[in-house]
Amino acid sequence: MQQVNLYLDEFKHIDPPYSAATLLFLAVYSLVFSLLIGGVLLSVLWWQQSDLEINKRQLNVWQDNLDVAKVEFPEPKVDEHYKKNISRLKSELARNKVVLKYLQSRQIEVEHQSFSVLLLALTWVSEQNLWLTDIKITEGGENLFLSGRALKADSLPSYLKKLSEIDVFSQLKFRVFEMDREGDEFTFVVSSMREEDNLEKALEKLTGKN
Repeated sequence: MQQVNLYLDEFKHIDPPYSAATLLFLAVYSLVFSLLIGGVLLSVLWWQQSDLEINKRQLNVWQDNLDVAKVEFPEPKVDEHYKKNISRLKSELARNKVVLKYLQSRQIEVEHQSFSVLLLALTWVSEQNLWLTDIKITEGGENLFLSGRALKADSLPSYLKKLSEIDVFSQLKFRVFEMDREGDEFTFVVSSMREEDNLEKALEKLTGKN
């Protein structure tokens, strides 16, 4: 016959870590907390719903006011004649912009061409005992400044006379701005100004364009 030792740990009475009262308290606490959270959420939802209703009513009021304003102040009707004029003016404006752009490019082209022609024409004229040391062209070829040296005083008038006989310089009026003597040489500065705007005609004549 087998004997059982009732004093072993496995046969001892062990109390549960939580009593029934504790579990009941936790259950009640969870239920109350859930009810509080639910109440808060319902309150927030109710507040948002109320705010939405207020906004809807305000939107309806604004819509009614807008409808009344449309009736009292109808949208003006634009005459077809004015529409055609506006379209025509827009077309003219676009065309004028294109023309202006072309004229600007043409002006730059003419200026560049005038510089080249003036410099080329200066190489056609030579005068004994006279040479140039500086050339300045401004205002798109309208003004010309020449600086140089001469061994004789009468070489400068002869040189300017030869320049005036060339078509490119025929419209320029030369004036001796400064002339000094330095030893056996004369230094001079000559300025010129075009009497009338005839640069393009001179260019056309020189290049053979009609």
